[in-house]
Amino acid sequence: MGDHPRRANEQLAAAMASQNLGQAELAEELNRVMADFTGKLGTLSDRHVRRWLTGQSTWPHERQRRALETVFGCPAGELGFVPRAAPVPEVEPPVERRRFLASATAVTAGAALPVSAARYTLGMSDVQRLRSRLDGLVGDDNTHGGTTSLESRASGLAGVTLDILDSGTASQRVRGHFYSLAASFASTAMWAALDGRRDADAVRHMERALSLAGYARDSAATWRVWSHGSMLALQRKRPADAFAASEASQACTVVRADPLFASLTHARIAGIRAAFGDPSGALRSLDWAADAFGRADLGWARPSWMGFYDQAELAGLACVALLAAGRPMEAEGQAHRALALLRPDLHRNRAYYTAYLARTQLAQGDLEQASDTARTVITDAGALSGRTRSLLLGFSASLSAAAPDSPEAREWAEELRETHDPRSRQWNCDTTDCRT
Repeated sequence: MGDHPRRANEQLAAAMASQNLGQAELAEELNRVMADFTGKLGTLSDRHVRRWLTGQSTWPHERQRRALETVFGCPAGELGFVPRAAPVPEVEPPVERRRFLASATAVTAGAALPVSAARYTLGMSDVQRLRSRLDGLVGDDNTHGGTTSLESRASGLAGVTLDILDSGTASQRVRGHFYSLAASFASTAMWAALDGRRDADAVRHMERALSLAGYARDSAATWRVWSHGSMLALQRKRPADAFAASEASQACTVVRADPLFASLTHARIAGIRAAFGDPSGALRSLDWAADAFGRADLGWARPSWMGFYDQAELAGLACVALLAAGRPMEAEGQAHRALALLRPDLHRNRAYYTAYLARTQLAQGDLEQASDTARTVITDAGALSGRTRSLLLGFSASLSAAAPDSPEAREWAEELRETHDPRSRQWNCDTTDCRT
């Protein structure tokens, strides 16, 4: 039967190390991914992962393999797994394809897709069940930021949504909702890649999300892609693209219909203007953002991915723009306001704006206070997004440039090395970029 001699799975171990995942953490993540696929939480534990790592188990079950491939973004064979018998065909037989679609439909409809010629009629209950998956991804992003796991899960759910739509019949209204959800999953994958500073992946997801939002004719979904696109262009230091994407987001109908969308649009444009040398334009945009926020009805029903935008986030974005505009004292005030108002579940944003607070203090020459503030961020560096890591590396460079022989610079450099090695992959960010 082609049994393989037992050997440690070094490829899986390396993949886990690259994402800073322990055995129990990987098992927990795989269980969540299996819930996305099947509607039922997986039952893996660290014992299963240990068996894979030691070579006691060389070929996980199909559901487990799918989850592994989603988390790590590559085939099971590239993770060191070897089939016990004949290799699995690259192209699934028709029966297996039907089973997969049946499972996917069960996630949203609570019943298997008939294998017969009859096609399942999709309705708003299916849309709502898929929407709950999107809400779960938004919650994970608020807590953990743009992990590769979140990116893979969101991209996979975009595909599952389209597969379900292809396998059933739907009214024009329901079909539009499906495309809108697929666009939201794809733009969530884009955001995760952007937040993790995986720019090439973000561009790929952006192209897909724009296409799906166009099929849906959903102005809010289109706005989200262009708004993220402006941030991506800023992160890549491409001013023309940043302004073009901002103009495209500003032209979306939802900006004229909902002042909250208008407020966030102006706040993000303020950061772009400040970063690319237009401080007076940035201040005007911040004024417009505050005015629009004051006119917004916060009780309106909006997509779950818009739930992060409140007074705290407006203050945080004002901090970013004011610091880039050369007004660190005002920026520090906005950073304190953002942190005071921030919801407790927004862990990623708290770390991000705390790192910005440290940068505002450093810009005012308060080395000791700035170092103390930055130190509170790196104590939890394993959970930081790529953008926050980039801010901390920029802080290190600025601190060393301002006072290379100071006790603060030496202590900070030593603590950073002890906490997390800046040369490792998880700290591989552009140290010169302190504005995104």
